[in-house]
Amino acid sequence: MRLTAGAALLLGSIVALLAPATGNAQAQRKPAAGESTWYVGGSLGETNIRGLCNGLPATVTVNNCASNKSGWKVFGGYQVNPNFAVEASFVELGKMGVNLTSGGATQSGSVDARAYNLDLMGMLPSTQYALFGKLGVARVEASSTLSGGATTTTVGERANSAHYAVGGLINIDRNWRLRAEFEHWSRDRIDFYSVGVQYMF
Repeated sequence: MRLTAGAALLLGSIVALLAPATGNAQAQRKPAAGESTWYVGGSLGETNIRGLCNGLPATVTVNNCASNKSGWKVFGGYQVNPNFAVEASFVELGKMGVNLTSGGATQSGSVDARAYNLDLMGMLPSTQYALFGKLGVARVEASSTLSGGATTTTVGERANSAHYAVGGLINIDRNWRLRAEFEHWSRDRIDFYSVGVQYMF
């Protein structure tokens, strides 16, 4: 799975436009050793649920399974020092459309998924940029609705999952960061690519 063309173009444009500004910003402030602070942020991205329509009975035919959808996230954390942070986040993974045939009857519906995450974050900072990795646990929730004829069925599911992520930060000024990130949940093999902003208090 690759980063979508739109997200890649957006990130490339941001880097090109703000590269001169980051140097000026760092002249104002360089993180001190041992510095700690709270931060919050938000991102927009794209979800890919590779296991969305897997594991169905042999009698079920998948006519359409839209496993890619736009999503968004909000996050907040505490940066203990320049190399370590603890972060919590909520990710709305989006509503995926499905169309199935079972027993000769066609059913259409959707799967609405979201995740609550708690992670430890390790960072490799420089004066203008930082790379990071995250590892933690998540609670993944999904509600599925299928309609066929006059019958509508809704099923909810909640499960724990391992969660990891890798990404990068670009320093804009003393408070603002640009953030690009790839996240993965082992449950149903969910991927989420996002670009957003982060505010340091």
